[in-house]
Amino acid sequence: MKAKVWMPIGVVAAIAVAVITVVISSQKKPPGEQPPAVLIRNLKVGSVGMGNIPTLDPREAGTGLPIMIVWQIYDRLVDVGPEGQLEPMLATSWQADESYTEWTFQLRHGVHFYRRDGDHRGAEVTAEDVRASIESALKRPGYGRTLLGNLLVGAKDFIDGKASRISGIDLADGQLTLHLTRPFAYLPERLAVSFFCVMPAGQPAEDELPPIGSGPFYLAQWDRVGQRVVLKRNPHYWGQVTPDCPEELTFRVLESEASAIEEIRAGGVDWLEATSAILPLMSNQQRSGSKLVAESVPTTTIRLVALNMQRAPFANHPELGVALNLATDRRVLVEALGAGDPVGGPLPRQVLPDSPCWFEYQPEKAKEILSKLPAEAKRLEMLVQPGHEPRILAELLRQQWATVGITVDLRQGLADFFPRVIQGKYQMAIGYYGPFVASVDQYLWLYRANAQPAPNVMRFSDPDFESELDRALASNQAESRAHIVSALQTLKRNPPTVWLLRSPRIEVSRFALDVPRSSGTPLFWRATLPGHAVPAGD
Repeated sequence: MKAKVWMPIGVVAAIAVAVITVVISSQKKPPGEQPPAVLIRNLKVGSVGMGNIPTLDPREAGTGLPIMIVWQIYDRLVDVGPEGQLEPMLATSWQADESYTEWTFQLRHGVHFYRRDGDHRGAEVTAEDVRASIESALKRPGYGRTLLGNLLVGAKDFIDGKASRISGIDLADGQLTLHLTRPFAYLPERLAVSFFCVMPAGQPAEDELPPIGSGPFYLAQWDRVGQRVVLKRNPHYWGQVTPDCPEELTFRVLESEASAIEEIRAGGVDWLEATSAILPLMSNQQRSGSKLVAESVPTTTIRLVALNMQRAPFANHPELGVALNLATDRRVLVEALGAGDPVGGPLPRQVLPDSPCWFEYQPEKAKEILSKLPAEAKRLEMLVQPGHEPRILAELLRQQWATVGITVDLRQGLADFFPRVIQGKYQMAIGYYGPFVASVDQYLWLYRANAQPAPNVMRFSDPDFESELDRALASNQAESRAHIVSALQTLKRNPPTVWLLRSPRIEVSRFALDVPRSSGTPLFWRATLPGHAVPAGD
């Protein structure tokens, strides 16, 4: 899917992991029926270095592993395909009026929730369920409210308790119409995020779960202490399911990269997702003759260095941000991590191909800018987010910037890294930013002056940027390019960050299995084994 709303530096936990047990099928099928060669009974999913499972409520889940599990349980109005394109889900189609202030979604007929036991079909999904799910997401402080709270007509009164319903949501036979407070062309992308998963009207609080959705799997077990979740296949799922779709998914949080490798070698895990910290161990495995295969998979997360634009020296010398970007050799960083993609600007190439607003490595030009700055502007302190990747990147950046005359003192291992960053108690801070959907709107939200629910940690504010971005979001995506480029050029003139790379996510497996992804999230119900055909869509 086109991935993830914006999240503040260091808040997004990366994507989780998948694991597989394959059983050869010996059952005979009636004549004429094509039997599958292999059935995946239990796909065991392992995750390391990507956080825990604090919640499975989509209204609360804001990190990678819970989102990955939620993705299997619920449907949304709009889906995002493996190539980042918007696709129908519970809405079969959608259309805006000429002003982009009214959006109408046609709902899919014949979709049912599953009952709590998962084995039986429950009530049909209605427009009232969609409305109730949106209202429920906005009732809670957090990312759902961030996305629609100031965009839907009547949402503010509803959030403040002055109205029992959101007046800007109209229901008709099989359709839902949303009225907006301003022209906005990216509403479908916002509705594609996990916070707007559709649940039955009146879905209880999380403590009363298991949750009820209409997705391809349902929750069978959740061991909160042991951090283990078991999902079972929904036999009444309305959407496309491949013949190789597993009957059961088991998700586990593993303690360390070393224990993860041992688990996958022993068969406790057959498919694993991890950060680049797994790669040195993988190298040792390959030297010992192991057949484990590691592959880098695309994500929406960008590693970057935030610059506090309200503190010296950046407040007085914003051109210092230009010099730091020009003095950064991103390909060396990618090579050191063993995977990832260089990113020299706020939008990865997949979001805006041929973007003219990237920084390339030009150390001589960086030296020219720095030669005009006072000596105190060239001695900096950088907070380093805990973890393998930021530690390696910070050391390499310190070395690269030293060659152009910048001295950097690294502050590593701080337990209060996140509070310091959010409170603005830093000069520079290396972390990451992971939007839920890879759209212009969600990548550039990070730089807005009123970015919430977490603050714009760069303390960056530029009226030209705000104005051009508003114009871009108020027109269709073909017409908005000029405004997007203009907004990006303001970031390039006075960059509030040093852009580094798309963070590597490593997929490790013992055998071949194709699992497509949406926003970097594995879609296990579309898994295929080599040589098996994928059924045509509906």
